[in-house]
Amino acid sequence: MMRTLRYFLEAVLFWMLVPFVWALGLDRASWLFGKIGRFVGPRTGMRRTLRRRIEAALPEKSDAEVTEMISDMWEHFLRFLAELILLERFSEPRYQDRVEICGEEFFRQAVSSGRGVLLLTGHLGNWELIFPVLARLTGPYKLSGVYRPLNNVFLDKVLLRTRSRSMKRVAHENLWPLEERMIPKTGDQRRNMRTVLSALQKREGIMLLVDQRTSQGIKAKFFGLPAMTTHLPAQLAISNGHILLPVSIARKQGVNFVFRFHEPIPSDGAEVLGLTQKINDFFEAQIRKHPEQWLWLHNRWRP
Repeated sequence: MMRTLRYFLEAVLFWMLVPFVWALGLDRASWLFGKIGRFVGPRTGMRRTLRRRIEAALPEKSDAEVTEMISDMWEHFLRFLAELILLERFSEPRYQDRVEICGEEFFRQAVSSGRGVLLLTGHLGNWELIFPVLARLTGPYKLSGVYRPLNNVFLDKVLLRTRSRSMKRVAHENLWPLEERMIPKTGDQRRNMRTVLSALQKREGIMLLVDQRTSQGIKAKFFGLPAMTTHLPAQLAISNGHILLPVSIARKQGVNFVFRFHEPIPSDGAEVLGLTQKINDFFEAQIRKHPEQWLWLHNRWRP
């Protein structure tokens, strides 16, 4: 009961914040939230935990570099939260040039290959941009997303609606309804897996965030440390020949991003652990380019 009440109050506070963020607009809200994050974040109780994680993953960083990186991370993360509230703005014509799309040919080739496509991404940059950007590119091509629902059920519904609105702004008469195509990691796992397999068999796409810990995975190295990692993409690619198409999203400056499709990760002749390690290596390389933009708040290396 108390947890439900807390979640409800969190949702009420969120809704009180929304009109203020909309009134500020995308640039000013992102800037203001970033400044708040940079000031408040490093003073929270998470600072020691974050320092331990960063020092373990990036031992080459000096104390001063780690301190600066923690401040940069909080600034980026609070910017992300403001931009999430205004996610549908990125679908409007005047804001579409805020996201530079690179490697689109890899996406087009994958879609036209006649095979299922697994779009792999991580919690880097503004990862929520994958929804309005893919809606703009795909039109009637159907995509489903596998996601972990928020613990707060009220805010989880808000997040789903926010993603859906950001896609409907790019109005296409055949645009697939997002609410019907989000597959939770919780609940009936067999049914969820059947939904994933059915979509891939129909030559549709599946979006997966693969950089977080999962208890139902295998141990692979991430930043040189053992980390429980989902092996679902590797299994599906090896057993069914589906394409592994990695996507990265990084902030350039202010509210400007690079959304990049990369070359597919080859799976021919691979085995599950080796291919899972290749996926981890890819995202580790992307995070090393912009370590302050990754979600270090998540305990990736929990046993």
